Amino acid sequence: MEPSSDAPPSQTTPTATVEPVAQAVPIATPTNAEVPPLPPKGRDNVCNNRKKYIAWDHFEKVDIGEGHFKAVCNYCQKTYLADKKTLKGQQTLAFEPKMDGEEGFQLVQTAFTVEASRKALAKMVIIDELPFKFVEGYGFQRYATILQPKLRIRDIPSHQSMAKDVVGIYGVEREKLRVALKGRRVCLTTDTWTSIQNLCYMSLTSHFIDDDWKLHKRILNFCQVEDHKGETIGRKIEMFLREWGINGIFTLIVDNANSNGATIKFLENVTKDWEGTVLEHEFLHMRCCAHILNLIVGDGMREIDASIAKVREAVRWNSTYLMLETAQKFEKVFIRMDFEDDSYSSYFTNKENSGGMGSPSGIDFQNCRTFVGFLKLFYNAMKKFSGSLYVTTNTFFDEMFVIQENISHLSKS
Repeated sequence: MEPSSDAPPSQTTPTATVEPVAQAVPIATPTNAEVPPLPPKGRDNVCNNRKKYIAWDHFEKVDIGEGHFKAVCNYCQKTYLADKKTLKGQQTLAFEPKMDGEEGFQLVQTAFTVEASRKALAKMVIIDELPFKFVEGYGFQRYATILQPKLRIRDIPSHQSMAKDVVGIYGVEREKLRVALKGRRVCLTTDTWTSIQNLCYMSLTSHFIDDDWKLHKRILNFCQVEDHKGETIGRKIEMFLREWGINGIFTLIVDNANSNGATIKFLENVTKDWEGTVLEHEFLHMRCCAHILNLIVGDGMREIDASIAKVREAVRWNSTYLMLETAQKFEKVFIRMDFEDDSYSSYFTNKENSGGMGSPSGIDFQNCRTFVGFLKLFYNAMKKFSGSLYVTTNTFFDEMFVIQENISHLSKS
């Protein structure tokens, strides 16, 4: 029987990392068998045995002659150069959202740099509200260096450097906002409150429409104030507006506190001659719809205040609706805790002995369950009124009409 022409080679085939030996060990074969020649030495043979570059899973390679190639994207059909120098580069292909509001993604070349990674790290600290010392944690540093081997431990900033980077980003973004607000009318919202340390705070938020008719919300300032007097708040707002270079106020939204009337009057007087003033501030004052609803709900809650107070004491939740809506589902648990959990029962026993309220009973939960349906009307309206990325003024009449109709229906029950 004649030997097959597919007989095994007489020498070991070289790999991409090992040069072929000068003299191979002979293999016993019939004298008349053909032995395939050795693959030629050289760089081309080494490259052919290398693992296929992962980017080619997403492209079709097309030979355009004279040793040049092009790559056609399998998704968008765009064409890219694919010469040898391009293939050997250190850049990575990535998909990024298209710019200027276009839908879809575009393929771009990205390259790792320490500067870009450090800026991204600072933004992560800001967005996720992480402590600056987070960057010095062993777990994070190990994860970062494994995720990107080109990143060295010494390239990761200290918490002091991270704090400087965050302040730097704040400065850049502040300047961008100053430019965006230049010569533009803004709608302002201000709020004041007192902390448990008896310190007074104030926030000032702006809404404005850019040249592309997109609505933006930006917090201009958050600061401590001496008191909640109308003139004090008014002077603070005037100072902030001058710092930002804002010369046109369209509206100012405040809650229904008496002191805010004085704030409005002060700002009307000091900004009446500003360039962007509309109708001498005749419609400057806007009352907060959400605060009006809160006042209505507050009056309604007085009817079953005792039952709500007992549930709140057991749950400790700020939002009344969310508290009652969640707590009612666990009525049996709270009732059982009264005689199963010694700490729970002793807490309310001590409250009763000192003149306070006892633990919530079945009747209290029944009252609260009835009241949840009433509160849901206001909660849904409040969510719409509190939107910050869409116009809310036009929704006021519709929501109040829905509330009125439902209250009229409930009053007959």
